[in-house]
Amino acid sequence: MIKKLFVSVVLGTVALVPAMALAAAPDFMSPQWASDLCTAWNQNSTLTTKLAGDWIKNNGHKGYKVMEISDSSLKSTPPVQLEIAPKDGKANSFWGFPWMKPVTIRKVLFTAGASDFSAKR
Repeated sequence: MIKKLFVSVVLGTVALVPAMALAAAPDFMSPQWASDLCTAWNQNSTLTTKLAGDWIKNNGHKGYKVMEISDSSLKSTPPVQLEIAPKDGKANSFWGFPWMKPVTIRKVLFTAGASDFSAKR
């Protein structure tokens, strides 16, 4: 159920990213696109409230989750990451940034490819 909820909400959130800016939309999977996705996450009440329960608490005792998003058709484009953490009873995104080589203090707990969402760009 959480996966279906997550997939449907992320599809809606991804659709909001281009609508957030009246200027030219940032390149897909760019640092600005990742930042805009983080902003869109925080503006989506379904993501911030419905994922604030067991989903956000299942974080390996790190206090946050790192979500990696990639597109398998863009082999030379690195994935982007969102850092999601609980704040004030909500699951908020604090960082949207290009993929960084994982280090010991960050552990990717959820990896999603574009094909997982059946999204069209």
